[in-house]
Parts: sequence; C-alpha cells; structure tokens
Amino acid sequence: MGLRNREQNIKYVRIKEGKFYLSKDAENSYEELEGKISNMYYKDEEYEGNPVRKLIIVLKDGEDTYQLGLNVESANYNNLISFLYNVNINKPVTLHPKHEKITKDGKEVTRQTILVSQNGVFAQGYFTRENKHGLPDWGKVKVGNKVVIDKSESLQFLENFVTENFINKLEHGGGDEKAAAVKDNEGANAEVEKFPWDE
Repeated sequence: MGLRNREQNIKYVRIKEGKFYLSKDAENSYEELEGKISNMYYKDEEYEGNPVRKLIIVLKDGEDTYQLGLNVESANYNNLISFLYNVNINKPVTLHPKHEKITKDGKEVTRQTILVSQNGVFAQGYFTRENKHGLPDWGKVKVGNKVVIDKSESLQFLENFVTENFINKLEHGGGDEKAAAVKDNEGANAEVEKFPWDE
C-alpha cells in the first residue's frame, strides 16, 4: 500500500452578514448552501481566550463536502434548529442565511437567521411565540451588582433536542420512516411563498 497523503476535500463555510463564505475566501459570497446532511456533532473550541461551543453540520453535495460551525449562543443556531425540525433530515436541504436591520422597541437591531427549504419550499419554525414546545425562556442571575442573562437551561434543552431529533436519526439511518414521510408532505407547508417570519 505504501505511503500516501489523504486529500483534504472538506470546504469550511462561515457566515457573515447574511452570506456564506468559504473560510479561505473573503471576497466571493454565496446566498445558499445545498446538500444532504451527513453528520452533526458538538465541538468545544476557544476564541480569543474564551470557550465557545459549536454545532458542526456536515453537508454533502455530489463530490463536495461542506462543514458549517454555529455558535450555540447565536440566533442562527436557534433558528436553524427550529426550521430543520420541519423537514426530512435525511434528504437534501438548502440553507439560506438572512441578515436584516429592523426596529424593535424603538431601537434598530440586526436580525440574523438561517432559513431552510426543501424541494423549493421554505420550512416553518417549530419553536414559535405561540407554542414554544417546552423550550425554556432565558433566565436572569445576579453576578455582583450586575444582572446577566442565563441561557444554560435553554442551551441544554436545545442540545438534547438536536441529539434526539437529528444526530440520533442520522446515526440510525433516518429514524422513523413514517414520521419522515409526514414531514415530507406537511412540514414544509407547501404553499409558502414568503419567508416564514413575514406572516
């Protein structure tokens, strides 16, 4: 067999201001990322001396393999999980990053998310204001004289949710076929022509 080098064919993808970029290319941007999710896992990293936990998503499209990492404390992470639940996780999906400035409580804020479509139809979010499906609200704790947001309960809930509904189903060949078929027909909400939050 001898010695040989293994080709590194993974393309690392990052998100900036509503566009996808390849990690080594800061000039060319992309509006969509399409592929079949082949793996998902959590990874602990460090950024500027601070610990960061990420969900790593690996997508395959033909001969190409793409890897996207999302900080578990980001809006992109929360929203992507919500949309992914309403598609068939074992069939190709298209990810659409979105970045816009909105006015909230009299202040201009930036809203970011990653929308998901399958077979040309945008998925609806599973976690909504009307039905949070058990997702805990962020808490508040006092540290010294400061009150800080405590996301720990929500983050743990979402990690358990991802493990149960996505990771385990990928590892076991797609999980329940009947449930997947229902999501094919109903989850994407076939008549949607606008972004899920525009209603």
